[in-house]
Amino acid sequence: MAESTSAWTSRLHVHDEVYRDFLNQPDLPQRWLLEQTIYTGPSRRSLLPHLPLKDGMRVLDVGSGFGALAFDLAATKRLDITALDSDDALTGVAERIARALDDRLEIVFELGSRVDFVSADVYELRSKEELGVFDFATARFLFQHLSNPYEAVMALRSRLKPGGVLCVIDVDDGLTITYPENTNTGFAALQRAFAELQSAEGRDRNIGRKMPHLLKHAGFDITATALLPQTQFIQTTVEDPGVQLTIRRFEAAKDDMVAHGILGASQFDDCLAAYRQEVLQPQFHITSQVVILATKPLEEV
Repeated sequence: MAESTSAWTSRLHVHDEVYRDFLNQPDLPQRWLLEQTIYTGPSRRSLLPHLPLKDGMRVLDVGSGFGALAFDLAATKRLDITALDSDDALTGVAERIARALDDRLEIVFELGSRVDFVSADVYELRSKEELGVFDFATARFLFQHLSNPYEAVMALRSRLKPGGVLCVIDVDDGLTITYPENTNTGFAALQRAFAELQSAEGRDRNIGRKMPHLLKHAGFDITATALLPQTQFIQTTVEDPGVQLTIRRFEAAKDDMVAHGILGASQFDDCLAAYRQEVLQPQFHITSQVVILATKPLEEV
């Protein structure tokens, strides 16, 4: 039997300690992504008690990145988890994190849980018959990056048992509100450039609102929809962790913005310098992630 919420909450603190240790490694790829993993931990984990998971389930986590959601799930229930990502470098770090967790004296997973890592693209799932089928699947912040989300939904569906549940968590920039608005600021220019870059690469920052329709069209029954909101009224400084994370996210995209002709290198630098000054202004922020639970019917129509 799974232990109490307080038991697995203490396990998650150990996970965060290991993540922070990895931030000190000089060869870490996409460092900003691990920083985001730590920073968004409370929001990600607020959903865990509401997921329809039971001991003994087989779980597929697609777009697993550094493995944070897979590790979270393994800490809460006795689960057999396959974590899949197309980035070999991230999968390699996730495996190293798993070994570091194993080396800790504390109990970091529910007894009997296991997490295995697979390097593969979501579109390959149809042909990955060796993976078998799963009771539950998750896709967090995956679909915003995909040029063919419907094909990805169908690929995920092929690896779910009849009656299996898919949980999609993704962004929708239309659910972001800031006051005073960042209309003519360095941050606004960088945010627009970032959105334009994602669009040029076939990505969609408004995918959240579209996912229920995509899932329904793919033959799923939509069983629940929800928002994970975050609100704050703060006067930040350039040293605040959230601001530093945003800066590093923009810096990681600079070369691609320049290569696509979205911003010149000097324009980017000017906008970033302006943003460093703007963060001194107090603002109210609301952001939300869209959550959808969808079930594969027991019988095909």
